[in-house]
Amino acid sequence: MKQVSNKYKKKEAWIYQVKVNSKKGSTKTLKFPSKIKGRKVTKLGWTEDMGEDNEFYRTIFGIWVEEAHDCDGYMYSLRKTQKLIIPKTVKELTNCCFSGLRALKQVTIPSGVKKIPRSAFYGCRKLKSVTLPKKLQEFDREVFADCPAISEMKLSKSNKTYKVEKGAVLSKDGKQLYWVLPAKKKYTISSKTSSIDTNALRDCKMKKLVLPAHVIDLKRYALYSKNIKKITVDTTNPVYAKDGQCIYKKATGELITAVVKNNKIAISSKVTILNENATMTGADNCAELERVDIPESVKTLETYWIFFHNLSTKVYFHSKTPPQINAIVPGWQYAAIPCFNPVYVPQGSKDIYEKWAEDHFRFDEKDVNCIGIEKLYTF
Repeated sequence: MKQVSNKYKKKEAWIYQVKVNSKKGSTKTLKFPSKIKGRKVTKLGWTEDMGEDNEFYRTIFGIWVEEAHDCDGYMYSLRKTQKLIIPKTVKELTNCCFSGLRALKQVTIPSGVKKIPRSAFYGCRKLKSVTLPKKLQEFDREVFADCPAISEMKLSKSNKTYKVEKGAVLSKDGKQLYWVLPAKKKYTISSKTSSIDTNALRDCKMKKLVLPAHVIDLKRYALYSKNIKKITVDTTNPVYAKDGQCIYKKATGELITAVVKNNKIAISSKVTILNENATMTGADNCAELERVDIPESVKTLETYWIFFHNLSTKVYFHSKTPPQINAIVPGWQYAAIPCFNPVYVPQGSKDIYEKWAEDHFRFDEKDVNCIGIEKLYTF
């Protein structure tokens, strides 16, 4: 392999590209040097700064990565690479740096790295063991997106921000649950934990979850997991409750998550708001969800509330009066309408729903092809 470095700082070196010479895939270990021409290697990753929210990135091997279409930057010539040796001198990695190393089994991230960037190890499907940096200050599960085999994670006890305990990454005081490891089949929420972070359970293999009374703060998509089939909420929980298939917020009636049962979701009559934080649990959000029933109790739909991504899912509105639409993003009211799904409404209300849908579309936009609900039926 040929390592191409870029001018970085006077006494430092940045390896921004690794050119793979072999096509045989015989490289089992990738070892980076700690010095190049007397300069300490302090940074690894592609040169272009594309920002934190870009859709496209490149690996250190120059391969494009696009998560939205499951392109992880895989290289056939690196199909046997099982181990990374990153020198202790490295303090910075770039987005998607080692994405697509599908045979990688273990990695130790140098102690001087304070932030592991987005999708740095995305698609490393056989990665089992990770040693996090001692000085880590920011953690995001997206770093290890599509890494289903991770069963071991190590972190120095001297880290001031996080701790790894019983197969989960938590805040140092244990109050915040950040991530349950993907290979974890059972997990009991700690008695110290009061908050669950975004997508904390998304990757784990556990089938059941008990939400205790002391968990009073659920971040967006906190309970989303295609594997969790049953959620129990402590009846003494002051903030959240369960009714039927739904976990909702007591004070506002906001849906937190709906557990899929027999490929269907029946929204509880305790729910009054479907907002952009709502999600489904127990199935992939692109799965063949057959039907969603929305009761009369739901009075408000917020922009992007639609938590399923299957255009064949049937949506049943049980109220003769359409819900109010609250556009979180001004001008995007139509994003709250399931216009491409088969929609069913009560007898005698079809005209009302047609007008409701058409009134919430921006007619001045040439790129909007739909000005209502394409498939509207009565029941």
